[in-house]
Amino acid sequence: MIGVILAIVLPLTLGGGGDNPPSPPAPPTPPEPPRPTPNETDPYLYQEFNPFYIDDSLPIKTTTYDATFPLKFNSSAFNGEQRIKRKLPAVVKAFMREEEATEDLVYRPMNPRYLPNNENNTWPQQLNLNVQMNSNTQVRVLLTDSQVSVNQSLKHQVNSNLFPRPKLEIESRLKQVGFTYNETASFAFNFTDIYSQETLVTTLYRKMVVTDFYSEIGFVLPTQRCFGLGTRNGRFQLDTGTYSFNTRSHEESLAADDGYGGKSSNHIQPFMLCQSAAKRDFFGMFFASTAPQVFEVVKFTNSSRMVLNYITIGGSLEFYVFMRGSAQEIIQQYHGLIGNPLMPPYYALGVFHGSNTYDQWAKVKAVYDNYNGAAGPKQALDAVFVEEFNMAPHWSLTVSAQAFPNLGAEVDKIHAGNQRIVFGASLALAADSNYPWYVQAKQGQCLVKSFSGLANGPLTGILGQTQVQYLDTYSQCFDTWL
Repeated sequence: MIGVILAIVLPLTLGGGGDNPPSPPAPPTPPEPPRPTPNETDPYLYQEFNPFYIDDSLPIKTTTYDATFPLKFNSSAFNGEQRIKRKLPAVVKAFMREEEATEDLVYRPMNPRYLPNNENNTWPQQLNLNVQMNSNTQVRVLLTDSQVSVNQSLKHQVNSNLFPRPKLEIESRLKQVGFTYNETASFAFNFTDIYSQETLVTTLYRKMVVTDFYSEIGFVLPTQRCFGLGTRNGRFQLDTGTYSFNTRSHEESLAADDGYGGKSSNHIQPFMLCQSAAKRDFFGMFFASTAPQVFEVVKFTNSSRMVLNYITIGGSLEFYVFMRGSAQEIIQQYHGLIGNPLMPPYYALGVFHGSNTYDQWAKVKAVYDNYNGAAGPKQALDAVFVEEFNMAPHWSLTVSAQAFPNLGAEVDKIHAGNQRIVFGASLALAADSNYPWYVQAKQGQCLVKSFSGLANGPLTGILGQTQVQYLDTYSQCFDTWL
């Protein structure tokens, strides 16, 4: 009987009372069901805007060391919406100036089909893409409008006097740089290391746009270890971002490059050095253009490759690929192409003097006399800069006989004293019908065209109180004008 009482009292005591029974234990949390991997489009495998195809009505001109492909414009590429959506990393959308850089936003690249097609910006109907061997490891690619005149095509290319093109290497073979192309759909081409079978440069599925005032071509590179693109205040290795080239000075220290463009210095080097994916070799790319250039570097999450978009203000596209070598050897190839730095004349290392107030020879002569001891101890002087010597403001290459009489004889005296005088020549010409050099430049179409209104004539500006227009030094007609 005692055992029965204990059996009844013990659970009541341990439970804390009959009115508050213990809570049952929580059931175990079931495992979360597996989530399917999102079906996200491979960013390298969708077709970006490229309306150019091989023209079947024209022959492809090929040799073992050179090839020219006739391309035709496909106007149907502008019909409908062919671009698909894709999700990009937050850092990519951030540099593309998305309002909210979050992973779930959708970024849509610049759509070239919205570029105007009118008298100010024309889409060519036919292109020529030329690939030529410069050596066993160097190749040049030139993309031009085949329906414009030779002079008009050369206008968009760097003057051959400033940048002499390398000669064709007829002993080389396109097979040595693994050149291949596709014959169907949008035109694309590849360069491959024939030893490692690694594709170093490909335009497959990338943009190819050529218009009068906007041209772009895209590449996929096998590595994200790329360096170069001029002087910047940032990481040596290129990050996702936009790198823009323009010749402008910086009054303050060079700002940090945040990837939004406009932060490069005036030391322009449109050259990129990349390490191959196998990390055994390097390769390089050099872009030659007469216009401002923009490079977009796009890297994707969980990918060792990257996209390079090259953009310039219209016209021809010209670039060079250097393959198979160490970093030093690729850089040597680059400098061998563009030329090594020239040694300046000895007097360029000396003392120079100049002022915008030297508008009469008497003022210039007084400078030489004072430095040579006329008003005190003799001081070192190598040359004097003189700019205000023209017959009228911005009448370049003219001399005012009233302000600078007997200039030839006076210059001879300066040279006899082992000194120099440097006369400045402005590219801004006074838009004056009485100025013969301006009239000749206008008639020869050697003036920079207006971007905002090509039909309105050359680009016009105001310097001081003079209306000026600008010589196009990259145009082939510039040599004739001189």
